[in-house]
Amino acid sequence: MGLSRLLYATNLEEPGNSLLGLVSDITKVGLQEVAFLHAMGKNTAERYCQDWQKRFGSQDVKVWAHGEEGDLVSSILKVTTDDSFSLVVAEFDTRTVSKSAVRSLVKDVAGPVLIVRRSEELLPYSDEGVFSRVVFATDWSPVSERAASFLSGFNALIKELDIVNVIRERLTVGEMRELKTKLQETRRAFSSRGVDAEFHIYAGRPAEEIMLAARDYNVTLIVMGTNRKPFMRSIFSGSQSYKVAEEAVVPALFIP
Repeated sequence: MGLSRLLYATNLEEPGNSLLGLVSDITKVGLQEVAFLHAMGKNTAERYCQDWQKRFGSQDVKVWAHGEEGDLVSSILKVTTDDSFSLVVAEFDTRTVSKSAVRSLVKDVAGPVLIVRRSEELLPYSDEGVFSRVVFATDWSPVSERAASFLSGFNALIKELDIVNVIRERLTVGEMRELKTKLQETRRAFSSRGVDAEFHIYAGRPAEEIMLAARDYNVTLIVMGTNRKPFMRSIFSGSQSYKVAEEAVVPALFIP
């Protein structure tokens, strides 16, 4: 799927400037349509749509309001029963969305979902583009490869990419050599498309180490696959994805 259709859903009185910038950035990589969903209903969504139409109309992007009202996450799930949206962006006040609801976004939205948490305790997001500096967590499982493929659609927006693998047990010399070879191959794949990429190895609990890497490299976005099949071994098991979604201090993009 291309990046043609985006659903932006929020319960905030004022959408974040960084998210407006994200929409503007995605027009550079093929965005054609934005559906705006607000938890206060269609009238509120239409009011914001008028502003967005002025901003993006000259870029030939269709902007329209979705007619849902009530609980934000329930509304998102109702309108994303299939994968008709290339990307779902959910920006919300953390005081109004429970952890179980955040898990539902990661587990039940049909396609890729970008979660943006807002609260007074969290630092304000940078005015840089959301895709400026990215941590991409990989273990080369099928879901990880799908995430890499989806992320490659944003190559033109990425200024710095830090590729991270998390090990959970001591490796032999041969296993470490093989791991570094895989990381080098992934780095070359992105570098060949013009992305400034480096790789890093972390050890410990995957979710915590991924968030540590995000802090270490001062990134604007975490990107990872999410495995919805609990019997499959992967660092992207549901519990790890949920923890990142619930606690990351920067936006986090999950690709099923």
